[in-house]
Amino acid sequence: MDKIAYKQVDVFTEVPFSGNPAGVVLSADDLTDAQMQAIAAELGLAQTAFVSKPTEPGADFRLRFFTPRMKVVLCGHATIAAFHVLCETGVVPLGASMARLTQQTEAGLLPVEIHREHEAGVGRIMMTQMAPTFADFELEPKVAADALGIGVEELALDKCDIGMASTANMEIMVPIGRLEVLGGLRPNLAAVEDLCRSVGAFAVHAFSFETVSRFSLLHTRNFAPAAGIAEDPATGTGNGALGAYLVTKKLVRGTSPVMIVIEQGHSMGRPSEVLVELAFSDTAVESVRVGGKAVTVADGDILVQTEVGQ
Repeated sequence: MDKIAYKQVDVFTEVPFSGNPAGVVLSADDLTDAQMQAIAAELGLAQTAFVSKPTEPGADFRLRFFTPRMKVVLCGHATIAAFHVLCETGVVPLGASMARLTQQTEAGLLPVEIHREHEAGVGRIMMTQMAPTFADFELEPKVAADALGIGVEELALDKCDIGMASTANMEIMVPIGRLEVLGGLRPNLAAVEDLCRSVGAFAVHAFSFETVSRFSLLHTRNFAPAAGIAEDPATGTGNGALGAYLVTKKLVRGTSPVMIVIEQGHSMGRPSEVLVELAFSDTAVESVRVGGKAVTVADGDILVQTEVGQ
């Protein structure tokens, strides 16, 4: 058995025990996929990021992401957690205002921008996501409503259709009319998992234009039981995809690029603030960047089973 160091970081918040917790392992060069999956399962966090030396030209670091159950190509909050730790530990020195880096992921080479706050050091971290994609599919609204445990009348179909969008993982976007209903959702997770599997989606991402904060455009909740995540308190890729989806519906207004604030996690006691920057022309989305702040809440060592032949 070997020991490997890890940190736990709360993301999309400055307040410990809020936001979305992610694990970060900086020394992952010699770990196999099986070992990384075992560590992620043991930590039990929504996502764990494993950082190693890049294997592609132009990249500064290679990142791989695991839920407790599976490997995923990209994770927004775990990316921010990893670069927060890289700066906090001095692996990445912060310049006078910001640092620009490139991460190698299984979704490709993606830019990361780290802003400096003069007193606090690491400020907000913004990551470029994959170009958004959208999927046409037919879904009876009652199927989505039943999976979420609500009546069809609570869906805000007069404002926005149910749709599918991705900036890494395809997600089902479900509009809810009232914040009270969204906050009170008690989904049937088995039905949510069956629904996602039936259409090839990673998660159900429910949203409302009613918000807790007057500075937020949207309030969201995210359910990904097929990936071992009953509910995610803040979802970088999901909210990035949602922002892009709403651009195609002409529900995001302003001069491109526009920054919107999406709140999440309140019903879990982990309020989060996700920044989504969208560049677009009419209904065509040109780029999606997602970011926020982070705070390290724990660090330690975890035992790793040495594999045969190592």
